[in-house]
Amino acid sequence: MNCDKDLGTRETSHINPMVPVSFKEGIPTDFTWFCEPKKHDIREDKLIIVPDSGSDFWQRTHYGFRNNNGHCLWTGRKGDFVLTTHVRYNPQHQFDQAGLVVYFTEDFWIKCSVEHEPEGAYNLGSVVTNLGYSDWATQPYFKKTVDMEFMIKHVKQDFEIYCREYGEERWRQMRITRLELPVNTVFHVGVYACSPKEGGFEAVFESLSIDNLVVNSNTLFTLDVYSHFRFISFVMESNRAYPLELEIISFSRFSSIAATHR
Repeated sequence: MNCDKDLGTRETSHINPMVPVSFKEGIPTDFTWFCEPKKHDIREDKLIIVPDSGSDFWQRTHYGFRNNNGHCLWTGRKGDFVLTTHVRYNPQHQFDQAGLVVYFTEDFWIKCSVEHEPEGAYNLGSVVTNLGYSDWATQPYFKKTVDMEFMIKHVKQDFEIYCREYGEERWRQMRITRLELPVNTVFHVGVYACSPKEGGFEAVFESLSIDNLVVNSNTLFTLDVYSHFRFISFVMESNRAYPLELEIISFSRFSSIAATHR
């Protein structure tokens, strides 16, 4: 199932760093729906999505089917950014889910959420779709009410995905991955909700923020140097230049850590 719609490559207007997206005056003008659900609302600056039955995102792998009709509210963003949300819901049917999405086309996208299983633990996880094939990574989630924060960080072509239960201070890493797309790709980024089996549950998005990510130029330089000299030292390894390799790798790792935690 697909939602046939011209997504375009329109960029969002600037969102100031560290300022949450506000829904007090309704949906911001630079946000649009993809597969708009029949039921959605805004209550006290919170976005409510009630997914339709049969809504889902998945491409080919293992199951064979292709679904591209999940409900998303998103905006355009390119470059380095951090996307975060706080979402609450009580799922009712198998695979009910809600969380964050980064989307280019049906063949390239990322989502993270908690998916409902009627028996046993839920699945806290992420799906990464590259070249039209989806990859699902999960871990057990034992609470019946989902009250989670999710974060996706994008740097160059890579993505870091994190989560934490609401109220926790420390983020937990879920996955590091990439999409095989050019560095300057314009993505559609925002929140999503799906009910692959049967609709009815209500996803409450308490907050959403999309922040510019400022990467220290020294960090990028050190990482590039690390990669470059590791290759050179590998070539020299046949001449048994082991001390040079160890010295350069150790120095570069220290420099990148120091620059990142400035």
